Amino acid sequence: MITTAQPRRGPGYWLGVADTDYHRGVELTRQRRFAEAEQALGLAVATLEMLAGDDPDATPGTNPEADTDPEADSAGATAWRQEVWRRLALAHWRGALALHLDGRPAEAWMKANRAMEVGVAQLEQLRPGTGEHSEATAQLVTTIIDAAAAAADAGMTDVPLGLYDEAIERCGDDPHPCVRSVLSTALHNAANAKLLHLTSLTGNDDRPRGDELRAILEDIAHLAGKSLAIRMEVVDETDVVSCWELASSELMGAQVLVYCGERATAVELLALGLQRVQSLGPDGRDLGAKAHQLVEAMDRLAPEEMNVAREVGLLR
Repeated sequence: MITTAQPRRGPGYWLGVADTDYHRGVELTRQRRFAEAEQALGLAVATLEMLAGDDPDATPGTNPEADTDPEADSAGATAWRQEVWRRLALAHWRGALALHLDGRPAEAWMKANRAMEVGVAQLEQLRPGTGEHSEATAQLVTTIIDAAAAAADAGMTDVPLGLYDEAIERCGDDPHPCVRSVLSTALHNAANAKLLHLTSLTGNDDRPRGDELRAILEDIAHLAGKSLAIRMEVVDETDVVSCWELASSELMGAQVLVYCGERATAVELLALGLQRVQSLGPDGRDLGAKAHQLVEAMDRLAPEEMNVAREVGLLR
């Protein structure tokens, strides 16, 4: 019997296998076929971890782009290693999203932790100030934000704020648009989490008062204001998500400002938010419900300013 030797499967082949499983997992998640998505993304992770090894500084397997020049081989191996770790971080992150969407936030939190570990390891291999570093920072911060959401839904109430602080710190002053965008989300979510915690204490004997309350509100207003400023700066009027995010920040900003006693400015910002929600049409339905509740609250907290706004046509 004559047998034919099978061709050796190099790293490039296995990277392609991982990509196929990854994209299949993403599509299955969109279809809400979460068990199948978890399996596909798990296969992608297993293949990528085989290629990456345990040490981000170690060359994973053989560089498929290597030639006979040692320096070119070293540079190619470094680029290859960074790409494998980038895809591994993405696969873990997508796995965490699928678990969270499937109603398993505690498992999503654990998976997101691994995604963050890999993301940090990948980021440390990149030179600050480069586009690659900015893009990796944006992805890591996105993962941190999603990990905070999973932790909150899993009942780990003390975890999210620390994660938002880390996300904000990692963004720093990076001017890259992708980093500015995720920074605005981290700021917005941090402000929202603190605002929700504060309003949950209404009627509680331990709720903050006086100077303590003012300091908390100033902190929330600072976070919300920075998020709003960034979103106004980067908004794309043709992009639904961008407009939705800005409307969300305008509504939250109005809520924070009225609590801070800046009622006239709060009403002006509310009017902007309402106009933007209306312009979103069906895409703004969920924000519309929040806006309706906010209008009712503002009628109680700033009745004179709301009446003036209606008289001059700012509000209907």
